[in-house]
Formats: sequence, structure tokens, C-alpha cells
Amino acid sequence: METLNIVAYGCPSCGAADRNRLYALYLKQRLGRMDDTKRYSFIEFGPAGPLSAWLKKHPSLNYRSSDLYLNNVDDRVDITDMPLYKNDSIDIFLCSHILEHVEDDRKAMEELHRILKPGGWGIVMAPILLTLTDVYEDTSIKTEADRWKHFQQGDHVRLYSKQGFIRRLEAVGFKVNQFGIDRFGADVFKKHGIDPRSVLYVVEKPSPSK
Repeated sequence: METLNIVAYGCPSCGAADRNRLYALYLKQRLGRMDDTKRYSFIEFGPAGPLSAWLKKHPSLNYRSSDLYLNNVDDRVDITDMPLYKNDSIDIFLCSHILEHVEDDRKAMEELHRILKPGGWGIVMAPILLTLTDVYEDTSIKTEADRWKHFQQGDHVRLYSKQGFIRRLEAVGFKVNQFGIDRFGADVFKKHGIDPRSVLYVVEKPSPSK
């Protein structure tokens, strides 16, 4: 798997997973460069513990949490159909390890693109198996046992290849950026228990040409 540190998965202090530590590194950098006199609309899909607590308190964010099944969220929505959020209305979003659970991931990606403001950005992550050359999915695989066998978890409906994941995001209009160890530095990854093969996918919605 591309972004997974089995040896140091959970933080011994707060319990945050390695991927959430990677998100925090990037968010601290990027939010620190933004206009601190403004507040930015931010949606976290599938909120995750310690990271969510930090985001809620961030002075630059109007934070909302969103999920289809969790009860303790601000918005109960299906990521493939989100009329609650208007077109071009969100500055930033975080969508982590959700798309591999969604039957129609292309529709979910279209919705994420629709609600994001031109010039806005988001973090989109999913498990990526580096040995695959294309996305592996089969709608005939229904049982939990078979999904464990084919997709490595009982509630997953696909496995993403690296290029397949990028192609689907680009197909709905996103510009996809990849940030890895070259951006953050080997010492930073080691300090925070992030595997050297980890890659952060940051998508942007380009502003229309003037």
C-alpha cells in the first residue's frame, strides 16, 4: 500500500493514524500561508478523531463534518448526492478513505468538484495498491467475506491503482497534485512516523479563464 505505516500506524500520544498526521503536516503549512483575516468554509467527510478536534478549533476555518452513517456529524449526507451544498460554495474539503466504500465513486468525485469553489482545493485519499495497473472492481462481489478476499476489507468495493485513482479525479475536472517525501523531507516523515512511500493527493478546481 502506498500510504501506510504498519509499524507506526497510530500515534502513541493522541492515536492519530499515520495518514492523518500527514494531512496535519500539509494543512498546517498551507493554512499558515493563507489570509488570516478571512474564514474559509471547510468540510471534512468522514471525520477522524484527533485531526477533527484540531480542525474544529482552527481560527481560519468554518468547519463542518459530514458523513452518511455517523450520528455525531454536522451534516448527514450521501457523498454521491449532496444538494445540501450549493455549487461552488466550499473553499476546502478533506475526503479520506471514503471513495473505496462508494458504489459510484465517479459520481462522488463529480459532487466534490461541483461544490468546490473555483480556486478551491481539497485532500482526497484512498488506499492505493502499488502493484495494480488499473482500478480493480467487480460489482458481482457482494459478500463481506468475498470483499475481504478481493478488496482487503469487508466494506470496500474496489482497489485503486495509482494511475487509475488519478485518472478518475482528473476526468471530473480536478487538477491533481502529488506531495511526498521530496516535499516534506525524510527527517519530517521519520519524526512523524510516516512511511517514505506516502503520497498526499491534493486536488484543485481551476478558476475559469478570464
